[in-house]
Amino acid sequence: MKKTLIIFLSILLPLNLLADDSEIYFSGNPDPSQGVLMFSIDNSISLNGRVKCEDQYLLRCPTRRDVLSESVRNLVDDIKGVTVAFTGFHGGRYPKGAVVFPRARVGERYCDEVECDVVIRREVVKGDSDAVESSTGDVSISSKLMGGEGEHYVGIHFSNFQAPQSTLVNSGELSFELQPGNYSIDIQIQDSKSTDAIQETHRNISNRWNDEQPTLSFSGVAEQAEDKYFNVHNLIQNHLNRNDWCAGQALTVLVKINTGSIASFENNQSTPPRFEIKLDRSVAGTCPKTAYRSYGEDLVEKVFSDEVDNYIYHGSSRGTYTVDAALEAFFYLTGRSVEYGRFRSDFLANQTLNRISHTDSYVGGDLTRNAACDDAHLSNSACIPEKISGRAVYKAASIGQCSKVRAVVVTDGELYSGVYDFPSYIPGAASCTGSFGQRAACQLRALTTYMGSVDQFPRIPGDQFIPTDIIGLDIETTAMRQVAEAGGGNFYFAQSVAGLTAAFDSISNQLLIDDSNVAFNVQVNAYNQLTTDDNIYFALFQPALGSRWQGNIKKYQYKNNNIVGQNNALAVGINGYNVSAKDFWASGSASSSTLSGGATSNFTKDRKVFVDLDPSQPLNHASNSIKADNKNLTADLLGVSSRLREKQIDWILGKDTEDYDQDKDVEELHQTMGGIVHSNLVVANYGANIQNAKPILFSATSDGFLHAFNAVTGQEEYVFIPKELLPQVNTVRENQESDERPHGIDGQLTTWYSDLDGNGYFNKGDASDLYLLFGLRRSGETYYALDISTHGQPSLHWKFSPKESGLGYFGQSWSKPQVLNIKINNEDRSLVLVSGGYDPANDTVLTTEKSKGAGLALIDIKSGNVVWSAGGYGVGALSEFDQMKYSIPATPRVLDLNSDGFIDRFYVGDLGGQLWRFDIHNGQTVGSLITGGVIAAVADPDTKHQRRRFFSTPDVSIEAGGQMINIAIGSGWASHPLDQDVNDKFYLIRDDISPKSASYTQVIESDLYDATSKIALSSNIGNVNLNKAKNNGWYLGFSNSGEKVVGESLTADGNVIFGTYIPSVDAENACSSVALGSAKTYLVSTSFANPIYDINDDNIVDLSDRFQQLQSSLLPSQPQLLLPGKGEPQLYLGTEKIFDDIEFSPNAVNRTFHSDSFGN
Repeated sequence: MKKTLIIFLSILLPLNLLADDSEIYFSGNPDPSQGVLMFSIDNSISLNGRVKCEDQYLLRCPTRRDVLSESVRNLVDDIKGVTVAFTGFHGGRYPKGAVVFPRARVGERYCDEVECDVVIRREVVKGDSDAVESSTGDVSISSKLMGGEGEHYVGIHFSNFQAPQSTLVNSGELSFELQPGNYSIDIQIQDSKSTDAIQETHRNISNRWNDEQPTLSFSGVAEQAEDKYFNVHNLIQNHLNRNDWCAGQALTVLVKINTGSIASFENNQSTPPRFEIKLDRSVAGTCPKTAYRSYGEDLVEKVFSDEVDNYIYHGSSRGTYTVDAALEAFFYLTGRSVEYGRFRSDFLANQTLNRISHTDSYVGGDLTRNAACDDAHLSNSACIPEKISGRAVYKAASIGQCSKVRAVVVTDGELYSGVYDFPSYIPGAASCTGSFGQRAACQLRALTTYMGSVDQFPRIPGDQFIPTDIIGLDIETTAMRQVAEAGGGNFYFAQSVAGLTAAFDSISNQLLIDDSNVAFNVQVNAYNQLTTDDNIYFALFQPALGSRWQGNIKKYQYKNNNIVGQNNALAVGINGYNVSAKDFWASGSASSSTLSGGATSNFTKDRKVFVDLDPSQPLNHASNSIKADNKNLTADLLGVSSRLREKQIDWILGKDTEDYDQDKDVEELHQTMGGIVHSNLVVANYGANIQNAKPILFSATSDGFLHAFNAVTGQEEYVFIPKELLPQVNTVRENQESDERPHGIDGQLTTWYSDLDGNGYFNKGDASDLYLLFGLRRSGETYYALDISTHGQPSLHWKFSPKESGLGYFGQSWSKPQVLNIKINNEDRSLVLVSGGYDPANDTVLTTEKSKGAGLALIDIKSGNVVWSAGGYGVGALSEFDQMKYSIPATPRVLDLNSDGFIDRFYVGDLGGQLWRFDIHNGQTVGSLITGGVIAAVADPDTKHQRRRFFSTPDVSIEAGGQMINIAIGSGWASHPLDQDVNDKFYLIRDDISPKSASYTQVIESDLYDATSKIALSSNIGNVNLNKAKNNGWYLGFSNSGEKVVGESLTADGNVIFGTYIPSVDAENACSSVALGSAKTYLVSTSFANPIYDINDDNIVDLSDRFQQLQSSLLPSQPQLLLPGKGEPQLYLGTEKIFDDIEFSPNAVNRTFHSDSFGN
């Protein structure tokens, strides 16, 4: 039978340092898109001064403005992906500072980065602008809460509402703070061309209500006092279309409260009512007549450069307000209140050239602005009176753990003035006295010290500082250098375009990395016998800073000793994975990226998604479907507010609700799936024979989805999401950044079927059963069994919760479920073997006493009930062992030693460096069914360097002669691969194949042959040390610090092959280094760990011929022996062909110790 190889790859991107093996994907340097340059730019009159140049006539030399302008254009041409913004000496009279250009990524379309619609932003800023009318008709303008028992009316009055008549409304949102509990409200806009202010007269609000006026109704539950946003787009559009409406008239929003209450302006602890609408620039207003400028397809770099030019060439300030502008930049970056950018200064002779903070830099507040004024035309005289009042708050920078943010002050004058209201929470400023210049330098030094030494983004893991660089344009002072040094930045002196450009380059280079180094990592290899052709599936995933790890599955074939795609294009060449090779599932043109093509290219809008809401019905029943009309699917189960319920459902069904591609189409498909990180792919063949087989490929992903794909076409058949993972799905959709990212379904999959006719294909007609089993791994302790016997109609067979089953000492469900055929009381039983699992405490330390996961269990395949359990003393297990005190996350290796169809033995390692053997006495009662014990202990948990852990499945083979079993296993802290303290090793332990002994003799490391620096020669075969190898086994130590084994080995033809990972990162300061490391693969004999052949072609077989370096520098997977339909067997580790020159003996590559006849 031909085989399928399933390969798992990852694309290297920067990532938070996490407490699991995903820490290795963290590159240590931020992607350019994670870097922010926040400029504070001088525009004082002195910029008119000319710099020195080679021309003998000074008047021919450029001005400082010219130097600054050209250098800025040079900068943005070279920093694609970096986010830029700047504050200037605009805003109030004293102090003065405003955000002139909001944050936007260079290289992107400006209107994709910055809100380009015309914004009308209003907020209640005085007490008589909102009022409540009680059920008795009494009106109050001073109530802190508006609503209560009985029907109430609320009026929210906005005078001077500057939205032109007949403009096109792109969005309209009314918001206010709802109090906890149920709410039911109706909203309309008062039917009047210009409304009167609210008065405290009887029924002053309800008399404005018109039942004939367009009204919107909303209801739901506020879990706590929270801001709620209501889409009133249609209401405001209808109002602006009135024949008698004109900008500048008053508008009143009426809210009928049937249930609930909202906070008023008087409630200082709450957000006041707000109303924000966005108008399309392409549609002119008619009253007054307005025509808005369009940015078109302008890129960020053009608009940024133009704004800098407009700022420095016009409206020169009469002073150097460096402290003011730097403070406002700090407020902006860290999401504090808008302070100095609230109104235009009257200190400039021409106020048309002044500015307030850009509308896209803050939220909330009351923006007073004439209808003829907008962000694209701020020099219009109509903009002079504009101002921001109310509770406007800047949008904080959105960054990740290893993002870099730098503040850059560019000035051509000495530090001047200072501010009278310097924030009291910044230490050191209270003592700033002396002259204007001395006070300014002192305050700026206090600010930069605070920014550069105090964590400015405490919600993000690690310390997030903001260093400040100072650029003196044709000026250099001691104070400037001191300020830069205090802020952890640098001082730069520049008096030419070349000098200033070099300064900008030096600063930006501290944000950028060479992002061309794209690596691939084979995480897990799964070998599956239920296949029909030489198919190879690549399972890919892309680590990310946020919670949304994307993935894909691509299908290739093995032909003529190569892995190829369509048209025989090489998918894997000498340089690794070829992303442009079109895979067999890809629709459309050839792949342009790792995540394009493959399974995701075939997603359709008619996705079928099931969840286990109603266990009495099949999963494809309406009561278990992810659909908006399924009343069982509540917002609480989805982990969202009722307002977001339908949005969450739409996203699960494939809609691009988050507009990931930023094309403003949220109805299209997002064409993405989660990453396949630790799980595997399995194929089940439906059909009576190969001629009518329909193979279905199952995959589990990091977003919590279990996909079923047609293995021929790549079309998705259906999706299952465990109910307990629904809240994780919301976190993925929102792409929240956290060091506790969702893991979804991360456990290994198993298909099992009762192949009654023995043909290797599942056929429901022969009364067979077909089950799919898996655990959640990092996402929980549960194991699931789905009955997939009827194609396309899965059902939840059982859900196994260790705690509910009396196994409270179990941990996370890491092991791959294995179905064992065992005879109990002479009755044939099919039982599921699982390990006790993983204790997350092992992420940072080695847990010992009462460690969760120290156990094993057999579960009945039919009922899901526990048949047998093992654990430490006192935990209540059927079989208790004194030495069972360490977590057992690994999947046991099971053996059918006599090939009678019943499992006789299994081996498993634990995190205390112990290797266990368990013997199954078929035919006995449950109490006498299984005996076991530790047969090897090679760690000292109390000694740091000897805390060896076994995470992987033992690799087992029968020694020549058939009397001994070789158990090969390597140690390594798989959940913390960057560790360099433990001296890990690779072991091969020998065990008798028979008879089964009631006593379990334990070997320790000194009983084994140390093969690390030795090659066994034929002349030495009889010595004492080599006898150790023959009788007990051997071990190999590693020469590199931190080198470890994190995957399973492979034994073939008397050789054992395994991979190792070598970290090369300072784990204590991971953001300072590139955590790539390196990887090796070893090939040694099972007898004495001798090298097999001259791997490095130096004509000498020595210790260096035990291994070869891998191209991949990340975690190596299990080596894979590919058995093509024709040709010689080939060894692969991930996408790399390894040990090309090895020759296998005829028929030597068949495993003879493990029966797969039951679908494992």
